[in-house]
Amino acid sequence: MSWTVAQAQNARLKLHRSWTQYIDESVKLWRTFATDFANKDAEMAKKVTEAKEAVQEAKKKYDTAKEDNDRQDAANIEDVEEISDGMEDEPTDKMATAEEIQANINTMLDNLEVLRARPAQEQSEHANKKQRTDPGDDGELPGQHGFGASALKPFGAPGK
Repeated sequence: MSWTVAQAQNARLKLHRSWTQYIDESVKLWRTFATDFANKDAEMAKKVTEAKEAVQEAKKKYDTAKEDNDRQDAANIEDVEEISDGMEDEPTDKMATAEEIQANINTMLDNLEVLRARPAQEQSEHANKKQRTDPGDDGELPGQHGFGASALKPFGAPGK
């Protein structure tokens, strides 16, 4: 099937409109994801803080009990050997912070917004353009310029 320029331009315009609509829906969906993430992360951060506080409280109780026990043992035994209790500070996990994740989500949303705006801008620019159908000052029709364009011109008249 051979398309006219107008048909091809209309088909391209429809494609750009459907893509813009897809981006619009994606932005809305990702905004809900970002909000949901922020809410759930705040809730989880609170639970982590509560758990850390509980660990600190347990550690204090353990240290107090250990000191009391050590004093009693020292009174009974002269040589006390130190044994590791396994309660050393554990290394923290190398997870991305909520701020980093939220910043990345916001960056992605900003990029989607830019992508969404670009086809609309191209459509408005395209609407203002008209295809050239008459030869310009150089005598060339559209598509008759660039590399090898001289090969497409007819032979010159004799004597040239």
